[in-house]
Amino acid sequence: MRRRTHKGWDYFGRSDPYYAVLTEQHYHRTNLNEEARSRFFETGQLHMNEALDTIKSQLNGSFRPNRGLDFGCGVGRLAIPMAAICNSVVAADVSQFMLKEAEENCKRIGIANVQAHST
Repeated sequence: MRRRTHKGWDYFGRSDPYYAVLTEQHYHRTNLNEEARSRFFETGQLHMNEALDTIKSQLNGSFRPNRGLDFGCGVGRLAIPMAAICNSVVAADVSQFMLKEAEENCKRIGIANVQAHST
């Protein structure tokens, strides 16, 4: 089972990684440009903001995470905004292709506190 999962996500990571994470046509490889890529990462930032707002309003108003884990990180959609609020982030994925893209995205925008790990 694990081997099939790896193969499936490697296929998606190799062929159309952004669309595999968010299946909206503007993230499909044939439509992906810098504007769409920027919107893609904005959705991750919005998701992180909502999660943090919920934690702060419902559990702990002074919550500030030191470390983050993005399990199934894909291309880094959540790991990147986590890196802005955490000292360190582990980005884990079964697909080497997804991890490579996540690492390239971090390098492209100058993020150095994300460590990619294969699961």
